[in-house]
Amino acid sequence: MRASEAQRAAWQRRAAHTLATILREHPHLPVVAWTVAAAGSALTARVTTPDDPYRSEQAFTAWRTALHLTERRTRHPDGTFTRLWAHGQLDGTRINLSATTSFDY
Repeated sequence: MRASEAQRAAWQRRAAHTLATILREHPHLPVVAWTVAAAGSALTARVTTPDDPYRSEQAFTAWRTALHLTERRTRHPDGTFTRLWAHGQLDGTRINLSATTSFDY
């Protein structure tokens, strides 16, 4: 069964409301790029700190900790970078957080 336009709009409103709450409650955290999903109540945050892998990890960890997200790390087979992912739920909205870093662990 396909979601109606009204359902998708309601999901986006819920996600946008959750994002506003997150930003209001965590003004001290680093700026990240947020995206509201087109379907389902979901937000995606992308840490972007070019040329500073240590700052990428710090920003990722700060957001992951503040939002109580579950983390997963995957190191590229050639060792040149590590992908960081975290996910969880907040107020009925799925939160996805990601970063890529070349920092050696």
